[in-house]
Amino acid sequence: MTSSYTLILRAALVLAATASMTASADEVIFTNGERRLGRVESVAGNPDNLVLISATGRLEIPRARIERVVEHDDPTDYTIIANQHYEAKNYTMALEMYQRALDSDPNFEPAQQGVASTRQALDGQRRSQEEQLSKENGELLEQARELIDSEDFERAEALIERVAGRVTLDSQKDAVMQARKNLYKEWGLSRVDRLDPEGGEYYLMKALQIDGNDEDIKDELLALWEKDPARQDRVLAIYQNKLQENPDDLSLNQKVAELLVQNRQYEAALRPLYKVYQSTQYRSSTYDAMLSNAMEQVAQTKAAEGKLDEALNLYRRHDQMFDTTDNAEEIAYLEYEKRRSELAPDDWQGQAALLQDLVNNGMMSLALQEADYILANDPDNEIATNLLRQSALSDLNEAKDAFQQGNYLLARELARTFPEKHSRFKDLVEEASDLFTKADIEAKQQAQQTARQAKEIALRGDQYFFQAQRFTELLKSSETSERTTVVSYKQEAIKYVQRAIQSYQLALQMDPSLGPITGADLNNKLVDSRSLYASLTQPPVRYPTRQRRPRLSQPTSD
Repeated sequence: MTSSYTLILRAALVLAATASMTASADEVIFTNGERRLGRVESVAGNPDNLVLISATGRLEIPRARIERVVEHDDPTDYTIIANQHYEAKNYTMALEMYQRALDSDPNFEPAQQGVASTRQALDGQRRSQEEQLSKENGELLEQARELIDSEDFERAEALIERVAGRVTLDSQKDAVMQARKNLYKEWGLSRVDRLDPEGGEYYLMKALQIDGNDEDIKDELLALWEKDPARQDRVLAIYQNKLQENPDDLSLNQKVAELLVQNRQYEAALRPLYKVYQSTQYRSSTYDAMLSNAMEQVAQTKAAEGKLDEALNLYRRHDQMFDTTDNAEEIAYLEYEKRRSELAPDDWQGQAALLQDLVNNGMMSLALQEADYILANDPDNEIATNLLRQSALSDLNEAKDAFQQGNYLLARELARTFPEKHSRFKDLVEEASDLFTKADIEAKQQAQQTARQAKEIALRGDQYFFQAQRFTELLKSSETSERTTVVSYKQEAIKYVQRAIQSYQLALQMDPSLGPITGADLNNKLVDSRSLYASLTQPPVRYPTRQRRPRLSQPTSD
């Protein structure tokens, strides 16, 4: 290339120095015989000088020193300057000058060849620079690894960031990311070893952000977070991700189930708990109890949301899996609610026809409540009326039994409260009123024996409460299987605990001294009785309250 421009110059036009000083020229021949190539331009405001533009810059020359100027056209001018830059290995400027030559004449072959040669030279120069830079970066990363091994983490970080700022190859970008991850991982482990869990978590998290699939980092973070109750959500999320990748890992199923139950996420816990239940190796009484509780919790939630079919399926599946009848009452109640939901809202006859199901399944209190609601909207409903009358007769007979047994005060109290509960049945209210009068007379005759009677009533209350407890235990017995027997036990337990409450209340009215902690301590006995009554009569499942019209006043019969 040093002499290639001579091949592309046109025939030199020799001009008189004094006649052509204002024209452009490309070769300046000095008076001392020196020659210089470039582009000649006149100097504005100074006709005594010329400017020679070449690869070495701009040189202003007095005209007196110039013997003559050999002119060339623009493509040749720029090609000559480009050749000079090329020889000086200033390839960027050379490419620019060749391009200017082609701007003047796109078909100027020497410039075209110069562009190709210059681009080839630039590519070689770039490859050489990249190879050198790659070598230097590799050496710096190796130094960083040595610093990490010696736990000089800050200097290692500085070296890695220095490399990151100058890396160009994708392969080295990956190497920088890997070096960063290893740095923060080892830095975090070092902080943990030095009993700095917060610092350890900080650097381990930075490492995990770089490589979210590094299981070793996840395990180290889990070991930290499992000791912190505030991080349970994060621990759970990680274990759930692990479980998605390994759904058949039973130890992972156990761990996820435990965390979900701790967070009261019972529905989400069912799947891993089912998985453990089906394993002969991992199944245990602990996880069986966990699954049983989760199924019942989810069933109750579904029932409360009105999703009766889902709740029923869960209760039935629970009792089938664990070979029990624990949820027989809940199932019966939901079946009743389901059948009732299929009726029209004002189908009072159809609703009344379902009341016997509640009675048969030991839910008399709910049956009476439903019957009362039906009569409030359909006063002539015979089924609901008969059920309420049957209850009224039972209460009246209980008052009569108390009178026959000589328990006049209890009989009087039962007769006194009768009209409040059964005001719609006037004939029975009259009987209760007559009984109240008789019991009152007999009670007054026994006024002098009040203290003794109070104790006797309290003792009778103890007997009633004992009977209620006995029937309650029979109700819970695993040997009980017949539904009719279960229902009978429950009704008997409710009846006797009601009698116990009434007996204790009456004994306290007669003799308040029996209340404090003495031999009788009726206050505590009354609390226990009421607690047992509540557990026996509360609805088995929380169910959303139906939208009902305001309760009408109870009709009375003539």
